[in-house]
Amino acid sequence: MIAEIYILKRMPRRIKVFDYSVEPSMKLKPGDLVEVSLRKQRVLGIVKQLKDKPFRGIRLVPVTQIIEKKFIREEQLSFFESLAFDLAQSVSSVLYTSLPIPPKRVSKEKNKPLKKPVLSVPKSEYNSIVRTVNQLSNRRTSFVFLSDLKRMAAVLLGFLRENANEKTLVVAPTILDAKRLHKHLPAKTHLLTSEHSNNDRYLIWKKFASESTGCLIGTKQSLLLADEKITNIFLIRSGNPSHKQHDRNPRYDVRLIAWDLQKQYHTNLFFLDVLPRVDDLAMFPQTNIPGYSPSVKPGIIDLNKERPTSEYFVLSSSALLQIKETLSQDQKVICVFNRKANDEFGIESLTNTLSKEFSNHNVKSFYKEKKNSDDSDILVTTNYYLENIFDPFSNSRYGLIAHLNPDAGLFAQSFRALESTLLNVEQWRAVANAYKSNFLLQTQDSELFEKFFENPLTILKDELQTRSLYGQPPTRQWFRISFQDSESRKEEIAIKEIERTIRQTVNNAKIIGPKKTKRGMMFECGILLDDSEKLLSLLATLKDQYIIDTHAFSS
Repeated sequence: MIAEIYILKRMPRRIKVFDYSVEPSMKLKPGDLVEVSLRKQRVLGIVKQLKDKPFRGIRLVPVTQIIEKKFIREEQLSFFESLAFDLAQSVSSVLYTSLPIPPKRVSKEKNKPLKKPVLSVPKSEYNSIVRTVNQLSNRRTSFVFLSDLKRMAAVLLGFLRENANEKTLVVAPTILDAKRLHKHLPAKTHLLTSEHSNNDRYLIWKKFASESTGCLIGTKQSLLLADEKITNIFLIRSGNPSHKQHDRNPRYDVRLIAWDLQKQYHTNLFFLDVLPRVDDLAMFPQTNIPGYSPSVKPGIIDLNKERPTSEYFVLSSSALLQIKETLSQDQKVICVFNRKANDEFGIESLTNTLSKEFSNHNVKSFYKEKKNSDDSDILVTTNYYLENIFDPFSNSRYGLIAHLNPDAGLFAQSFRALESTLLNVEQWRAVANAYKSNFLLQTQDSELFEKFFENPLTILKDELQTRSLYGQPPTRQWFRISFQDSESRKEEIAIKEIERTIRQTVNNAKIIGPKKTKRGMMFECGILLDDSEKLLSLLATLKDQYIIDTHAFSS
């Protein structure tokens, strides 16, 4: 008997399986975890399949021992094989980076009882939350409008109570989000993040897998541990870029993987955020979207009208007046200004201007490179505050959130510039909603934002049509392929060779580049979705000097 084994190590994408001989008494099955010898080292591997072919004079190394029977299910193994193909990686590498392995010394899982704080929401939102929970309980897939983590926690808590006999997996974009949510979910909810050791991850994974009901919340790697027992998958703050792993192999986007799992395991799938991405409109039904948006009404200041009569270039007279009124009511102000500190009209320049105007008040700047205390009358900050400081579960005395340069995102060199700008504005409006404060933005494109606030989906639907015309996602799949070598000439030859092969293999492929980058020569390739399998089969044959992102524009 011969076993085909996926070795649990990073392997070149062209390496598939290794053959090992098996003693009949072992009774191996696909998905079993075994120990084998590879280049005189003991390594772990997962059985792909057994075959009864003759040795043909080749002496095979035997499987050393079984480490764990049914380590993963056959359905899970099939999913990993499909995922590896889609990422242009070896199955071994994807398994190795995804699965925790059994600890050498078994210790009991540490179950420290956590005191769960009471989750309270405004009475005015109670009916909206109940209605949202009822809608989700009767749907298979849906995007859900929810403004912040607190409202998401309330809906999740209601959903878990209504569907207590099901298994639910919740994926958050950051460890901080996962921890905050975990505090407010039922006591038996498991938490699994990259902060856990391999041993803890293994114990939590196996405990949750053995349960017939319950909930696990974690970051993106937890999604790769899903199996066919999972009934519901929730993606929290689904538009967050951290849902994609873009800086190392395997380069994957959990939003795309979640759809693959939904199709393979027939799970219910829900994306929760303050605003859908354009891609979401192509995947989810666009009518009767559940949830509810922030209730705070935005104040829009037209800079084209105000700038000629305003004393400061980056600060309108109306914005100054509202800041003054807020401070007079003994409330604090957040001024959002996403511009570098060393710019002529950067965040430090604005902080100095506000300090001059409000000399009797404490004015501080807060951004990634300057982490002052946020205990000030006027806090001038960037998007860094959104991800690292904003806590919708806490109380605040902020009376005004003033977004002073929302237009900046519109000039980003990305086809997602409009989508990202609108999402960012809604996130800050959600901050105002959570803090029960006023919200204003000053802009040179007041017509755009007025139209957006009147009907957010209209602009996104128009953007979807525009992307279709220009061959952008989600109508085309874009790949980024780079090649790095110590000799520039070799880089150029390698990139031109694969570019020529792609043009010959895939009709109507759109090529951008090649160009020189810090990681060698690179080009981007956009193809029709029906041609994906054809191109992926070609990329699977390339050596590992080629670095491949198969969903380059997904985030």
